[in-house]
Amino acid sequence: MENNKNYWKTGVIVTLIFLIGYLTGIGTVVSLRYVRERNHPARRNPAETLTLLTQRLNLNREQKEGVENIVRQTRKDLFALREDARPQLRRLLQHARDGIAALLNEEQREQFDRLVEERLERLMRGRGRMFPLRNRMRYE
Repeated sequence: MENNKNYWKTGVIVTLIFLIGYLTGIGTVVSLRYVRERNHPARRNPAETLTLLTQRLNLNREQKEGVENIVRQTRKDLFALREDARPQLRRLLQHARDGIAALLNEEQREQFDRLVEERLERLMRGRGRMFPLRNRMRYE
């Protein structure tokens, strides 16, 4: 019976680790897309976008003003959306880590902490920076 219970716990832990990896992967893809788009000349600043559209579409003055307002508002909305989503993603990942940690004994929790930290360090190394997870990880 105890062996069956351990088998079940292992399955849950593996599933939750997979879920964390999956969510981390999604976050990475979104971040990479953002960086790539941010570095596109037309996306660096609204004036460049407006110039590009004005030249290529031969916009008149009224169209140019309308496009300028739309570009400015869209940029503002995108930044707000990104800032709003960041805490939600962090809460979701923290909730998953807390759930896994609640299933583990102290030794397993320490191993789990190291696994998560190693994964995040590898992820952050790709971005040229690292941050320690232990300072941020709090189990509720």
